[in-house]
Amino acid sequence: MHKSADKLFILIAEDDADDRFLFKTALEEKGYKDRIEFVENGIELWKFLEEIEQKEVRQRVYPSFILLDLNMPKKRWKRSSSRDQTTS
Repeated sequence: MHKSADKLFILIAEDDADDRFLFKTALEEKGYKDRIEFVENGIELWKFLEEIEQKEVRQRVYPSFILLDLNMPKKRWKRSSSRDQTTS
């Protein structure tokens, strides 16, 4: 659950550096000033989320939402989004 009702935390999973730049720029131009984090592939996404789970409950801060590139390297996201779809 999101800790702070007045702040958003956006996690963007995108392998293309230009697309990451465009997302960040667009959000900033619209006045978004809260936390944005980027991961570059599916493996990094899982590690990021697992690291949150390793923290003490009161220190956990989950993303408000995740923007996910469905065609990232190292993890392919199909309809089920199951963890067994890891690719090299």
